[in-house]
Amino acid sequence: MVSDASAGVAFDASDLPPGTAVVGSVVGATDHAYGMSEDERPSGGFDGPTTASVVDGLSARTSTQGNIYFDVDDSIAHAGFYTATFTVSYYDQGTGSLSVQYDNGGSDPYKSTAGIALTGSNTWKTATVTAADAYFGGRQHSAADFRLRYGSGQLTVHSVAVKISGEDQR
Repeated sequence: MVSDASAGVAFDASDLPPGTAVVGSVVGATDHAYGMSEDERPSGGFDGPTTASVVDGLSARTSTQGNIYFDVDDSIAHAGFYTATFTVSYYDQGTGSLSVQYDNGGSDPYKSTAGIALTGSNTWKTATVTAADAYFGGRQHSAADFRLRYGSGQLTVHSVAVKISGEDQR
């Protein structure tokens, strides 16, 4: 006896190692969250919302002061130590540098990555920085997991992606 064909099986293949996730947020008038979103919930010490605009053809958010906060969905990374690689699409205006400030799970909820130099070229650029000891426990203002920090003025961003690699069992 021959039976009917079975239903097809679908699966998603990934070239990422086990325990790795990539999350992101494209910001602008309508934010698009992919496992991570911009966080503008006011709390004590919150330094202001962002404003939406289009800058040189790309949707963007601009900080009213020097910080833009982000949350990683707790189902992806929460209350553990991870290696996180941050890729930021930013508008290169002003001088100085911007950094990613993340929680190290201990005494410093605002530990900084290496700075990303700003050269005042007034063009869109992309930079990548890595933190080997990121802790996504929501300990920054507004319960954010990390922030982009530019201490000398307003910061304009189009997108942020974070590659989060397996939990470090400290």
